[in-house]
Formats: sequence, C-alpha cells, structure tokens
Amino acid sequence: MQNIQARRRNRILPVLIAIAGFLLIGEISAQAKYQPGDRVECDTMGIDQWFKGTVLPYKPQDNPALAKDKTGQNHYIHRVRMDNEASTRPEGGMCFTDRMRPLAGAAAAPPPADTSVGPVSVDENNTLSADRPILACPIDQPTVKNGARPNVEMLKKIIRCDKGEKAAGKGLDGAVTIDVTALQLGAMRQWIYSRDIGGKPGTTIYPVKVTYTERTFYRTRTAVSENWVRIINFYVNEFGEWQSGSEEPVKSPQTRDIPRPR
Repeated sequence: MQNIQARRRNRILPVLIAIAGFLLIGEISAQAKYQPGDRVECDTMGIDQWFKGTVLPYKPQDNPALAKDKTGQNHYIHRVRMDNEASTRPEGGMCFTDRMRPLAGAAAAPPPADTSVGPVSVDENNTLSADRPILACPIDQPTVKNGARPNVEMLKKIIRCDKGEKAAGKGLDGAVTIDVTALQLGAMRQWIYSRDIGGKPGTTIYPVKVTYTERTFYRTRTAVSENWVRIINFYVNEFGEWQSGSEEPVKSPQTRDIPRPR
C-alpha cells in the first residue's frame, strides 16, 4: 500500500512543480510589464470597463520601499492617473497589474497639456503668483459727465476689478485673474426705477454685454470658470466715474480644474 502511495506522489509531484513554475513565470511577466510614463488602460472596477491613463511613480504612502525604487516594476499594483480624472485627481489611483493592458498607436500619446494657464511662481514670502501681472484696483478714472460714451478699455478694467481680480495674500495662494474676452456696448437708455441699482431719474444707462473668464491659482490646481456672459448696466456716479450697476445673467460659465505639475 505504501509503495502505491509513493508511486502516486512521484507522478503528481512533477505536475505540481510544472504548474507552480508556469504560474510564477506568468506572475513575473505580468509584474514587470509597466514603468512610470507608460500609457495603459485600466479596468479599475474589475467589470471589463477600461479607462485610459498614465502610469505614475509610487508615493511614500503607497509603500516606502516602492516609492524609493521609482521604477514601478515587479509589483502587483501600479499608481495610474486616468485621463478622465486628470483635473480632479492628478495624484492618480491604484490599479492591479492583472487589470491593466498597454496602449498602442495614437492612443499611447499622453493627452495634450492644458495651455490656457501660463507658468506661476512662488516668491521669497512663499506667495503664489498668478500667470500674469495683477491689475491694481481700484483704477484711476478721468472725470466724465452723465451721458458721455464710455471708453471700452476703461470698462474692461472696471469689470476686472469688480469681478474680483486680486493678488494672493502674503504667504498664501488664491490669486484671481479676470480676462475679458468680449465686450459689446448696447444702446444707451434712461434710468428705470424698477430695473437699475445706482443712479437716479435722468441718469443715462449704458448696457454692456461682456464675456469673461475667471481663474483662481492654488498650489495644486488652477480653478477656471470659463466664458461667463452677463449684461452689466453702467452709469456715471456722483463723482464723475463709471460705475457698474444692476446685472442680467446671460450664460453660466463652464468650470474645470487644471492640475499643477509637481
């Protein structure tokens, strides 16, 4: 009986060794496939729904040894930034190697960088700049009379100030820029009690249709509210300066976050 069991063990053992070797080779092959910068697709939920992304280096919170390694090789799991989450989750998420596959051809190219925001910097006080100089608000205005035709460039500066263009506080981020991309003067009209804020009977109102974009600069991202469209009713106040009054919304902005490279 013992001889029969021994012979069975001798027959089964080589089969088990072969299976183990096959599995080990498969694991090593799968584990060593991807490096930071590789373009891949990942089935993050394991439901055969694939999303394009880019393999990132490990972070210390993933595993200190893996973060020090920097290669991203020979591991069961990878950090991947998904294209559809690049603005809201720039640090990426984890994806198992056996749920990843490489991208080829045109799809393998990373998505184009968003160039709508220029470079920013941090000064000696650790204050984050915007991507262009900030307008000094309030602006100086020449004195004008009620009924005068407004200067378009002057109105653009007033709008930028009124909508919140400002530098970040010392040691902080949060600088705001307002870019006026279109401005149209409407036909002048007389002040209307039930419609206008500011002014009085006899005040001339100039409706102005304006399109503008607001950007707020944070250390990790830039928040963009793009293509606001509003009608702003301007008038000359008691000091002979142009002032914005009541507003009428025309179109709400498109909002997005642009991650800042680290």
